[in-house]
Amino acid sequence: MTNTFSKLSKKHWEVWRKNAHYYPSRVMWWCRLMKRKIRLFFSRAGVERCREREIMEHFYYSALYDVLQHKRDSGDKALALKSLKAKITRLNSTYYRSVWVDSGVQDRFGEEDPSLHHLIKERKWQVQRTVHIIHDKYGSP
Repeated sequence: MTNTFSKLSKKHWEVWRKNAHYYPSRVMWWCRLMKRKIRLFFSRAGVERCREREIMEHFYYSALYDVLQHKRDSGDKALALKSLKAKITRLNSTYYRSVWVDSGVQDRFGEEDPSLHHLIKERKWQVQRTVHIIHDKYGSP
């Protein structure tokens, strides 16, 4: 995704840069056009990333439901459920771990850390999304 994102951003940058000659100075070009365009670009990228994650999450939960509905050996069912649970956990952990926009530890500036507010919010989301008991179609665990 990062490679595609960087190619897309370079493509947009070239188009935006060509509009600079319509403005009397670089400062006006930056203030009137570029700030708005960059904000809109990152907003759209964030919305797309959230949409993709949501689609994957729905897919994993429907796969979980399908595994529960099929008549399989309990060992195979447990293995499939464990695998799907790990995928859902990985999907959510990578999403909620990155409080900043796709920034890992190596991308942070100096000693920059998430604020206490972000950590508490992340923990609440993690607790809300945890699946404790899975029931089959008859209601038994």
